[in-house]
Amino acid sequence: MANDKRITPSHAAAAAVTYLDRNALCARWGIGRATTYRMQAEGHLPPPVRFGPGTARWPLAEIERIEAQAAADRGSPVKP
Repeated sequence: MANDKRITPSHAAAAAVTYLDRNALCARWGIGRATTYRMQAEGHLPPPVRFGPGTARWPLAEIERIEAQAAADRGSPVKP
């Protein structure tokens, strides 16, 4: 069984990760590509996962956490 290629439960979770490319993220948030670079520089958007040259992707779960935090912060007073 040394060459067994079955996906175990621990591998299944890793295999099920969905990623968004920059264009999909821009479409989701209604922003331009330059805005994503600015958001990264300002620390509002984490750096993407890179799978190779020209393949910047963000895990969907990470984007959803950012969206949830932004929604929760809507009712908070502005921080100086």
